This record gives sequence, structure tokens and C-alpha cells, in this order.
Amino acid sequence: MLPLTIAWLPLMACGVDAPSLEWVAPPHTQLLQPLPLLQAAQADGVQVRHAQLAAGDALVFGPALVHRTHVTPAMTRRRISVDLRFTDRPLPPRMRQERLLNLHA
Repeated sequence: MLPLTIAWLPLMACGVDAPSLEWVAPPHTQLLQPLPLLQAAQADGVQVRHAQLAAGDALVFGPALVHRTHVTPAMTRRRISVDLRFTDRPLPPRMRQERLLNLHA
């Protein structure tokens, strides 16, 4: 796992009528795959949380936080957000083809 600091910034209100983020609240003792996150969490009694944020708020977290988009049928607006990832390590081969801004170049 690449040591990253991730900053997720919505550019509009989200979590009520536009999608937000949801995550597994620590502590969790097993790795949960992203797709069956809710089902695994409910079966194991793991708490899943989601954010209601205003434009300009931020969530900052590390790479081990299991997260995904939080969306419900009531959310009828699109979400616009910025996802920033920071690391001080060389990128692994699987990420070298991604369009990233290298501030150390």
C-alpha cells in the first residue's frame, strides 16, 4: 500500500441530495472489499459512516481507510469534487501511467 494522504474536497453541498463519501468506521479487523462494503459491514456489525459536507469542506484520510461513494435514491444532483493525493515516495509501476502532477520534477 502506497503511503498517501488523501484530501477529498466537494465543490458543492453533498450528502443530502448529491452523493458524498462513506467509509468503514475504525476499528475493523479484516480487509473489506469495496463492492460488498455495506453487506460485509452489516454482517460483521462494522459501522459505516457517511459525510454531509458544504462546498469547500474537506475530508483528509490515509490509504487504509475503506471508502466509496455514498449515494441514495433521493440524491438527484450530480456531485462535483476534487480528489488530491499526496506522497513523498516514488510511484509504483502500476501508477506511473496515470496523469499525475509531479511537484518534485
